[in-house]
Amino acid sequence: MEQEFLKPNIFKTIENSETATIIVPLYCYTKDNTIKELDDMTFRMAMLKVRSYFHKIYIVFVAEKGNVNSSIMNILMGKKLGGNCLGTEVDTLSTMGMYIEEGITFALEKTNSNYFVVFNPWNMLADDSIDMLLERANKQDIDICSGYDVAKEKVSDIEFETYQFNPVREFQSLDTNLFGFKRSVAERMVVDINYQTKKYLDRDLWQLLKTKGITAISSQAVKYFPFNINWEPIEGNAEVEQDKQYFIKKWGYSIED
Repeated sequence: MEQEFLKPNIFKTIENSETATIIVPLYCYTKDNTIKELDDMTFRMAMLKVRSYFHKIYIVFVAEKGNVNSSIMNILMGKKLGGNCLGTEVDTLSTMGMYIEEGITFALEKTNSNYFVVFNPWNMLADDSIDMLLERANKQDIDICSGYDVAKEKVSDIEFETYQFNPVREFQSLDTNLFGFKRSVAERMVVDINYQTKKYLDRDLWQLLKTKGITAISSQAVKYFPFNINWEPIEGNAEVEQDKQYFIKKWGYSIED
């Protein structure tokens, strides 16, 4: 059988018949949103390349109950006509962890997918990001693969898709902006819903998974580029300090050490 290559030395191992569910938390896309950059234009651009060239995908949108921005709701209604979109809700003032936890729980119950992706819609994907993510997460040496923020390389949003890593590096870390895993991992995953900031949510989930023997990496083969979002209204000094103290109490060390 001829192998289908996605990138040099990376070939398809997942049957085309397999489905994948992509969980999209609509965190802060609310009527009372204080993050001004999270508007309908950002959302449309973020969703442009949420797709697979090989697999049927389902998209699960996780939204705050009765509090979705009207322009975003109009976009969601249009996407629903495609027949592959589902929705679930969280309570008002839910943390990002609550969105992720609800999305995974819902996807496990309502789909038969064996592969899952969490994608935050304030980032841009490359054409092959989803397929590269699924293939890397399917390898036996890891359990979870997360994407790599190409903005770290000081390239622009126009250049990031064509930017070449040579060699492609991987890191022992987890980035909740974009990460993928098998159903067997989803069934074992527990998300701490108490964090207010992404920095500490990411590290806590990585640490928690590590204690369960679940290996998570970030791979430069899976590229994404974040929009320039000012999170300070909800992730200010007070929230960072609160999360820092909670993390230290829970794990016994500071990630700044």
